[in-house]
Amino acid sequence: FAMTSAGGELKWRYQGGVVINPTIAISGGKLLFVECRHPEVKALSTSRIGSPKLWENQYLVALDAQTGAKLWEQPLDTADGVVVFYLLAADNKVVIASSAAGKYNLYAFSATEGKSLWQATHNWPNDNHGGHMQHPVLVRNTVFQEPCGYDATTGKLLTSEVGRHGGCATYAATANALIYRGEGGRVAMWDMA
Repeated sequence: FAMTSAGGELKWRYQGGVVINPTIAISGGKLLFVECRHPEVKALSTSRIGSPKLWENQYLVALDAQTGAKLWEQPLDTADGVVVFYLLAADNKVVIASSAAGKYNLYAFSATEGKSLWQATHNWPNDNHGGHMQHPVLVRNTVFQEPCGYDATTGKLLTSEVGRHGGCATYAATANALIYRGEGGRVAMWDMA
């Protein structure tokens, strides 16, 4: 839903499937998210969904952020995001990261119509919350998901040597560097060049 910032009046409301919260993003005037339309999941009385049905009957959806009108939707079939399931959007691209079974699975789509652009898979750097619960970063047409960087348009692997963080932090980015918790908890930077 959307509300006015001044008075808090409801501007619009969307009701479809169960929206997966960490997939909500906004870019280019579009509100983007993944929703599950499985009847059993929609009928649950709680938002704590432990059912494997969450990974069935999914759709990638784009709404007009001002009006709530549905712009497009695409059926979605990704690896189950048992560990994490994130979506990010920028520069007319939508990227979904799914983490499970020792792998990160990345899926890229056009934000214009939801057309699939590419997908890639690589191994977790570690089997703990610091190694398999990382949020991807999209900067200057590169998607970074530790330890790899991919061309956001083509999916071509650009590097598999992204700086290794220490502990359970995730990356932040500037236009030219990734910033993260390095060895011994120190602030570290990895130059994208």
